[in-house]
Amino acid sequence: MFRHFIINIVFLTYACSSNSYDLIIDNPSDKDIEVHLNDTTYLVYALGVKQIKLSSGNYAINTFLPNDSLLSSEQIIVNSDAMINPFHSTYVIFLDEFLSNLGVSTLKRQNYEINGDLYQNVNFETRDDFFIPKTWDYDVLEPWASNEYYYFKKNIKRSKIYRLYDLKREFGFRLPDEFNLLNVNELDSLIYQTELKLRRPEN
Repeated sequence: MFRHFIINIVFLTYACSSNSYDLIIDNPSDKDIEVHLNDTTYLVYALGVKQIKLSSGNYAINTFLPNDSLLSSEQIIVNSDAMINPFHSTYVIFLDEFLSNLGVSTLKRQNYEINGDLYQNVNFETRDDFFIPKTWDYDVLEPWASNEYYYFKKNIKRSKIYRLYDLKREFGFRLPDEFNLLNVNELDSLIYQTELKLRRPEN
């Protein structure tokens, strides 16, 4: 009996000490950055993310810009999946609800203003922490998996975390990047073609 007790204690101690978590380091800037995490260095490319796995515990994180200047220096406690936000940028967690045929929405929605842009009838949470514990389903570079909602018997809630730049584009407050490459004449032509399509009667 005592031997089994000791084995159980050892097993539980090992299980607790071997907990590991999935983290992403996000770089929303147009410059590569280096992230020094204890004795390990990670290169995070511009507008990219770095996925890492860490055991639970305390970590020192120093982030450097391309000119080797220190961007941030933080101490974190890893005890969950999370996103590292070296720039202390603003992120928005967008929670949405997909209704079944007879479902009634229970999601609380309201109007939300961010940097002068008014988002209507949404469920948003803004975060700018350095360490953001994961509460969302889809990461910053991960698209909504809309096809999984075609067949279900009850309401489903899903969430995605957005960089503010991407959220503005998603909700139409910023033109898609390809539009920025068009000159004035090309934009006028695109607008004219769109107007013609809107005026065209349906068959």
